[in-house]
Amino acid sequence: MGTALSAFARELGSLSKVIDDDIERRLGQGIRHREAERLAREIPMRTIYRGVAPFIFADLVLLALLAVFPAIALWLPRLLGS
Repeated sequence: MGTALSAFARELGSLSKVIDDDIERRLGQGIRHREAERLAREIPMRTIYRGVAPFIFADLVLLALLAVFPAIALWLPRLLGS
């Protein structure tokens, strides 16, 4: 088992250079850093917070549900285990 895990780690390490090159190539074709910086100055922080707020609220509701009903988190593993 240990050898399989170390072989997997070596393979993953050899892929990291390929993945890094692919990311650099894709970023070169997408929004550049300066363009993103310019957009960040044009959009008020209030607008950004307003856009993110529903997602944060949904995460808080999910955390509260998991705290009150922890069986929700275990439902799928139990279903797949049996």
